[in-house]
Amino acid sequence: MRSFPNGISRLVVTGFLSLGLVLGGCGKPKEDFSGRARPQVSKGQELPQRQASVPGELKRVGRTPEGFAQAVVTAGLPLLFSRQLLPVDAKGQLVQGNDAEDSAKAQAQQLVENLDILLSETGSDWEKLVRIHAYVKDAKTGEVLIQSLLARINEDSRPAFTLVETPLPLAEAGMALDVVAIASANPGEMRLLRCPRLWGEDGFADVAVVPPDELVFFSGYPERGEPREATAKVLSGLMQMAEQLSVTKSNVAQLKVFAQPVGLAEVVKDQLRELFTNELVPPVVFVEWIASAPVEIEMIAFREANTGGSEEKLVFYNPPGTKPSPTFSRATVLGRSEIIFVSGLWASGAGDGVTEVRHIFGQLEEILKTVSSDMRHLVKATYYVSGKDASAALDKLRPEYFELGKAPAASKAMVHGVGKAGRTITLDMIATSP
Repeated sequence: MRSFPNGISRLVVTGFLSLGLVLGGCGKPKEDFSGRARPQVSKGQELPQRQASVPGELKRVGRTPEGFAQAVVTAGLPLLFSRQLLPVDAKGQLVQGNDAEDSAKAQAQQLVENLDILLSETGSDWEKLVRIHAYVKDAKTGEVLIQSLLARINEDSRPAFTLVETPLPLAEAGMALDVVAIASANPGEMRLLRCPRLWGEDGFADVAVVPPDELVFFSGYPERGEPREATAKVLSGLMQMAEQLSVTKSNVAQLKVFAQPVGLAEVVKDQLRELFTNELVPPVVFVEWIASAPVEIEMIAFREANTGGSEEKLVFYNPPGTKPSPTFSRATVLGRSEIIFVSGLWASGAGDGVTEVRHIFGQLEEILKTVSSDMRHLVKATYYVSGKDASAALDKLRPEYFELGKAPAASKAMVHGVGKAGRTITLDMIATSP
């Protein structure tokens, strides 16, 4: 690792190991904790035994007040998207302590151990982490998780980090996380993997490993009505848009579900099993949102380079007949280009919604400048708001920052808290370079 000016650290990654060796830990079916064979790769395929040498670069920029990178930039590298990890042991049992404080520490330690297993069994490691998304029951619990993560990650290898307060699908779980990381080999095509030493539900992938080709980001798609029917409609709508963009369901890399309440997770998972019959379900993440619609789902998918016939690095997509919005695009397609993962941002102090939103976007503009990007090259945003004032201000001000027809794919979720006292908005942003 070398140090660079302006707080940039850079890891140049070349000469990856044989794919079969690197990902072998998840490539061969093994017994799960119920004694049944667990599929490790989608459609029962073995990982190809071939050499996959891919040069690429990973840069870490700046430092947040919490101690993470302000942004992490990847270029030409295969990525790993995980499911939401919970603080459970190898038998799926939630770890707990004697009191709330002990439980928080025990759960944070278990999450660190589970992430360690996931990274090691998928050919990645802590130095290749790109972003951690953390989900906690309250800001105090978030502080415990942050300290456990910082203690585990070398200072010059810290990823981008986002935090949101939400109840979780597992009752009494106080925290969870999912990650984006660099995979240590190029699979050639997208692979869904299971990790034998990590507890997980049958039929659901632990990670998706995505080659360094095109990524498609779909905005959150909501539907009202009875939860099961609404979920089916959401998934149908997403698949229809995916077809328009030449994306198949076999290339879905991750689904983030906003549910009201989060206890609808089982209903959503049932519908996902029906959609992905005879296949592994891609990695799934759950957040409880406060909304009248029972479910909204956003999606990330892989697409082979130039599948859509466009040579542009970044395409903003709206279905035929859909009027472009000044606040978001229905989907974005990112070609073979730099991917910039920005840490969650908060206003420096408490204020009204307009003040918070302007401060966050001001910070975002400055961070983008340090990585030679700008507000015209935003790819995907998830806005978490916990107050109506901030929500309204976000809707009002976004058109000032985005060009019509060039707004990022986005979801806006009203949540229980944004991870910091006195703040009512944070964001999760992905960008690219011009």
